[in-house]
Amino acid sequence: MNRSTSLLALALILPIVSCVMSKTYTDEEKKMRMEPDQYFVIKTNGEKVTGNKISLSGGLSFSGWVKLDGQKYQFDELLNVQDRHAYYAKFNNLWVKQLKRGKINLYYFETSSPMMGSTPSAPTRYVYTQHFVFQKGDGPLQELSKEAISEMLSGNREAQAKFDAQFHPGQKWLPKQLQNHPQVLFEVVDMYNNS
Repeated sequence: MNRSTSLLALALILPIVSCVMSKTYTDEEKKMRMEPDQYFVIKTNGEKVTGNKISLSGGLSFSGWVKLDGQKYQFDELLNVQDRHAYYAKFNNLWVKQLKRGKINLYYFETSSPMMGSTPSAPTRYVYTQHFVFQKGDGPLQELSKEAISEMLSGNREAQAKFDAQFHPGQKWLPKQLQNHPQVLFEVVDMYNNS
C-alpha cells in the first residue's frame, strides 16, 4: 500500500471511529443527568438554583460564565452545572462531564491539537484527546495513571483484573489507550460501583 492510499484509508476511517466514540460518550453523559430539573447550577455554598434557560460563555470546555434564566454566574461561584446534555463538575479550571456515578465517579474532558495538512494549502485538522477524571467517594477529582486506576479498583478483584488485562499497568503504553477503549473503562467502573 503506498502512502497516498494509506492516507486516504486513514482519512475515511477516522471520522467513523470518532462518530462511534462520540455516541458512546453522549449516551453515558445523558444517563448521568439528574431529573426532574433539566437546567440548574449548584453554587459553592451548596445552593441549587434551577431554571428554564441556560447559556454558556464559549461552551463548558473552559472556565467561563454560566447564565441561568438571565442571572450570570462566574466560574468561581459554582460547583456543578447541568444543561440538556450532561451533568458537569468543576475540575481545576474547567468543566468535566460526568460519565459514571457511584462509589467511583468518572468524568472526562477533551483537548484538541492542530494536525497540519500534508501540503501547505491543505486545511488544518484537529486531533481530539479525551482525558478521564476520577473521584472515589467524596474525594477530590483527579486524573490518574493506569497504575493508580488499578489501585483504586483493588476493592473489587474482578474489576481490577479486567482493567489490568486490558491496560497492563506498569508497562509502556500509548497515550490514547484508555481513550481508545472507553467501554472497558466504563464496564470496570460499573462492576466496582455495583459490588
